[in-house]
Amino acid sequence: MKEIFTTDSKDTTGKELRTLPEGWGWKSLRDVLSTIESGGRPKGGARGIANGIPSLGGEHLLYNGNFDFQEIRYIPNDYYAKMTRGKIRKHDVLVVKDGATTGKTSFVGDHFPFVNAAVNEHVFILRPAEVLLSKYLFYWFQSPFGQDCIADNFRGAAQGGITLGILDNSRFPLAPIDVQERIVVRLEELLSDLEAGVAALERVRTGVKRYKASVLKSACEGMLLGDWEIEDGVLPKGWSWTKIDPLLSTTRTGLKTGPFGSLLKKHEHREKGVPVLGIENIGAMKFVHGSKIHITQEKAKQLAGYAALPGDILISRSGTVGEVCVVPDNLGEARISTNVMRVVLNQEIMLPEFFIMLFNGAPSVLDQVAELCKGSTRAFLNQSILNSIVFPLPPLEEQHHIGAEVERRLESARAVEAAVQAGLKRAGRLRQAVLKAAFEGKFS
Repeated sequence: MKEIFTTDSKDTTGKELRTLPEGWGWKSLRDVLSTIESGGRPKGGARGIANGIPSLGGEHLLYNGNFDFQEIRYIPNDYYAKMTRGKIRKHDVLVVKDGATTGKTSFVGDHFPFVNAAVNEHVFILRPAEVLLSKYLFYWFQSPFGQDCIADNFRGAAQGGITLGILDNSRFPLAPIDVQERIVVRLEELLSDLEAGVAALERVRTGVKRYKASVLKSACEGMLLGDWEIEDGVLPKGWSWTKIDPLLSTTRTGLKTGPFGSLLKKHEHREKGVPVLGIENIGAMKFVHGSKIHITQEKAKQLAGYAALPGDILISRSGTVGEVCVVPDNLGEARISTNVMRVVLNQEIMLPEFFIMLFNGAPSVLDQVAELCKGSTRAFLNQSILNSIVFPLPPLEEQHHIGAEVERRLESARAVEAAVQAGLKRAGRLRQAVLKAAFEGKFS
């Protein structure tokens, strides 16, 4: 067994090393690893076709140490046979080495579903030397200490990453093997209970999501306030089918697509001024404050026809196509961008809030949007498509009642969602506290 003590009193950043329990010692990652390697860029492979050897990237590693095997690129068997690095073995520790998820870590356990698999150029494979257990290394990387080590060795801008320099620019708390075993066992006991609680919270969150969808569907089909027998295409008494044109304002332009590049050029963007609203401002049935792009007052006057006023509806034309929100009362002066379509309704015929419900909960509307937007390489919503959609239209008074009832029910759902989110945050903090305690020697 290697000597586990070091005479260093500081880490590679100059900070004093904390005192470890008796029998532990500080080492660099180079001292405790037998292998660290990444794969190469997959060649000749295809996504979604399970014919060959799966090649995992950073997107396939999950934060809880598991994997997401959707959209895997499969590489040819003959290419895999010639690979000299990047082949996965059981009990390997995988670490994302670059990009926005640098440091995300997974463990290749006994239930890993592939006999042969590889990593691409964005993932490190780490294999411990004899002095180190794989699970101990895996949990250390997930601990605050391991994540601090990743942060200290991150190089470059947001899409930068870590290099092999981390081997020497690191300090690793190496415990004796029998102590490592006890720590891993204890961690798995505690984290198993914690993960069971997280799974229960996730089930609640899924249930709330389904409940909200059910409320919106009932609202858009006339089932929320009464008991109507509805067949396909048949609406409740007093309702009718309509295209969008009769719903639009007669005092302002009803449909407006944001200005194209020739009207608003990149050199005219400013950090401050009149905000230009984009798809990032359109959330799930809500407006998201904060704008990346602003323009001068002079430019805003030139684009006066693209103003976004309180009560206007914004629809995303790309990205998450069809997401909608209502412009709030407290926004102030603003303009729309090219990826946004503005709808101004005659609110004596249809309320903006009911229109938002239709785009989020009416199967008939959602099916039409999906059908009309398909067939191109990139889903895109335009005025022609919007003009083709047929909408269910209830009487205005009923829209008010439906809106009030939906808000009452969704308010309760949002309260549950907030409690679930708070619970998940607490679970995340508790997980980090448990891992921190483990590598401070409090479990040994």
